[in-house]
Amino acid sequence: MKILKISLITLTALILHSCGINSFNKYNAANEKNKKWIEMEPHQDSILYIISNYKNGVRNGNAKIYYEDNIVGKGKYKNGLKQGEWLFYKKGILFRKELFKEGIKTKYEEIENGKVVKSVIITPSF
Repeated sequence: MKILKISLITLTALILHSCGINSFNKYNAANEKNKKWIEMEPHQDSILYIISNYKNGVRNGNAKIYYEDNIVGKGKYKNGLKQGEWLFYKKGILFRKELFKEGIKTKYEEIENGKVVKSVIITPSF
């Protein structure tokens, strides 16, 4: 039942598309992904659903990642790279925060019972 619930997101997009009311998974004139997209990615023994925005074939803006009917991650992309704060959840509970600058992870925090229990600053080595 849970997989069916998330599949309704994809099913709704397909129905809207077939009726000419598609607001998801559009291409621009250059055949690049544009605007809001719903994508499926295999992950271990299941499928993750990613809802994100594209501009001229590049992810830009908010993104949310779902496993079955639960959000497991959310954050932003800028020019195709993760940017700013990304939050990760297990069973609806925040367990990790990661900070990105131009796609490079600069910090992560592990969270238990709403409190940071571990904080690591990452210095990129180029």
